[in-house]
Amino acid sequence: MTTPITENTSPRWLISAADDTAEARRDWQAGRPAVLRTGIIFDAVKIHPTVIHAAVRSTVEETISTTLAETLDGPVVCHYGHWYYALVPPQTTETWMSPHATVRGRGAWVGVPPIEITARELLHWSVPVVRAGKLCAPGDVAEVLRIGAARLEGALL
Repeated sequence: MTTPITENTSPRWLISAADDTAEARRDWQAGRPAVLRTGIIFDAVKIHPTVIHAAVRSTVEETISTTLAETLDGPVVCHYGHWYYALVPPQTTETWMSPHATVRGRGAWVGVPPIEITARELLHWSVPVVRAGKLCAPGDVAEVLRIGAARLEGALL
């Protein structure tokens, strides 16, 4: 499944985080992820899939995507079977308090798939970018993590 790119999704906004924007564009045009620097236009909260699955009570990608879109209201990249990255405002690393995930900020990099890849491929958008600058709220991400961790520990049903 692919999501159409509109002017509001602005791939240029994301590509601006690449050291070499021409190379990042070529990667996306070839269907490959672009390596983007965190800490400038976004930070990325790295979340283990078991925490996400517990939080949303599902391992079905469509259910996960729908629930995360409603709960986080911002873009989430999925490296299927390995991790999720919720994109949050830059400098979230400075105030991050949740012990259930780490945040990649200045000096780190993440692989980001082309905007239109939302199918269950190895690397895809679980929640696509809807417009330039629209990111997940760190507090919402921390709450999803809290719920997922509590369910894994048996503290929540």
